[in-house]
Amino acid sequence: MNKLSWWDRRAASIWVNKMLCDPDQHQAGLHRWMAAKEGRQHLYENLLVDVGAAAGAAAVALMPVERRVAPAPKWRPALAAAAVITVISAALIMMQFHAPVSHEEAFRGGQLATKVGEVREVRLEDGSVLILDTATRIDVDLSAKQRIVSLERGRARFKVMGDSARPFIVRFGENEIISRSTIFDVSYGNRVAIHLLEGKADVKVRGWRAGAQPEQLFRLRSGEQLSFLDGQAMPPSVMSARPTDEQWVSGVKNVDDVPISEVIAEANSYSTTQIVLADPALGSREIFGSVHIRDIDAVAEAIAAFLEAKVDRSHPGKLIITK
Repeated sequence: MNKLSWWDRRAASIWVNKMLCDPDQHQAGLHRWMAAKEGRQHLYENLLVDVGAAAGAAAVALMPVERRVAPAPKWRPALAAAAVITVISAALIMMQFHAPVSHEEAFRGGQLATKVGEVREVRLEDGSVLILDTATRIDVDLSAKQRIVSLERGRARFKVMGDSARPFIVRFGENEIISRSTIFDVSYGNRVAIHLLEGKADVKVRGWRAGAQPEQLFRLRSGEQLSFLDGQAMPPSVMSARPTDEQWVSGVKNVDDVPISEVIAEANSYSTTQIVLADPALGSREIFGSVHIRDIDAVAEAIAAFLEAKVDRSHPGKLIITK
């Protein structure tokens, strides 16, 4: 019998969560997950019994190991299900730790930069708060008429203090976002992304493709995101943001059917040690769970456990995941 891993135990909790939310959608996926490794169905069913007892269920019928997927409990009222989901989600996050974020005194202006793996919180003289992600560089210019922050590279969160006399402008490349009192994230690299968490703002886009229209104006509202790749052929469009898009500040990333290559790319941005897949084709496999995205070792171990692979640490500066 294959030994069940820490990732298997966590995955079982997440599958219970999914089945409580939408059993019809997730039943086939649960069946595939349990069939892939001996002992997973027993683990899932035991956890389902525990959850049922916690929610006041009298009993949960267990299915034979090789025949059927255990159904979501029919006893679940909406309120009980919501409570169970909250408990499971909180437990998963509590299993992680939060990397420290450095703080500084009120900043009057000039350049700021973070190193690889560093996350820095900065309070500006006007009361606005900036959180700089790994390998980010900005330039701040506060004047009597306007407040301008130039994002030269990286990602940052802006919590803008309201000021009716001075708009808050963030410039990145040939583009800019204008707001007066709001919260938003901006990522600037080969991919540009603006995620509005609260309030509303105007985004002027000029640089998505050479020879494009001189300027396009987008009005973003809470929960919306505008993103585009440098040089893409199609013009950018506004869409709903994913809940995980705003989790980088805490460091705990809840991934739900996300390609492994995407998780690796984000984890690698926080470390000089890089995760490498010995078989790049595995990068298209979708993974779910929660992990501290800034802990490169934890991410490598979680992915290896999910793939039932191992981490080769024999190469300096590399964590090679191999079968």
